[in-house]
Amino acid sequence: MQKTGGLFLFTLVLICACAGSVCGQNKNSYVSQKFNYSVKYPAEYKVNDLDDIVVLSSPYADKKFAFSSNVNVTVRQYPMPITDLQDFFNQAKRSLKATFKAVKIIEEKKDELDKRPAYRITYTLSQKEAKFKMTQILLVNGRVAYAITYTALENEFNRYLKEADIIIKSFHILN
Repeated sequence: MQKTGGLFLFTLVLICACAGSVCGQNKNSYVSQKFNYSVKYPAEYKVNDLDDIVVLSSPYADKKFAFSSNVNVTVRQYPMPITDLQDFFNQAKRSLKATFKAVKIIEEKKDELDKRPAYRITYTLSQKEAKFKMTQILLVNGRVAYAITYTALENEFNRYLKEADIIIKSFHILN
């Protein structure tokens, strides 16, 4: 009985060590010194830094639309601190509806990211023949607003959602 328990414990430790090793080697970190945040992403993802937006693109591209699901972090700095997250979220939602007339909001709720209050909104929109589904998390830190958005073709949204959530949850404001 003791041999079996010892073998089980050894196997469990080995599995955990291997899993940790694979996870450690499979992740890269993007750090924005300018906007004071970091985010982890799978090593096979492509990073495109566009100053106030960083796009982390999946290697899996849809053949019809040549579109890869992605997680992007958009940063906006404001002249005054944002003191009311609810009001900021409502303004962002109004702007979304004004910009994209065919947007359909599926869910909106309070959330938390990096141990800070945030808002999550999930919606669909169409552009030409493509229909997209997005989940966006909004959070603020003083005068800085962060929008972390997962975008995929609607029919592929759930396929990559778990991976996108891991990336989103890794977002961290550096203080």
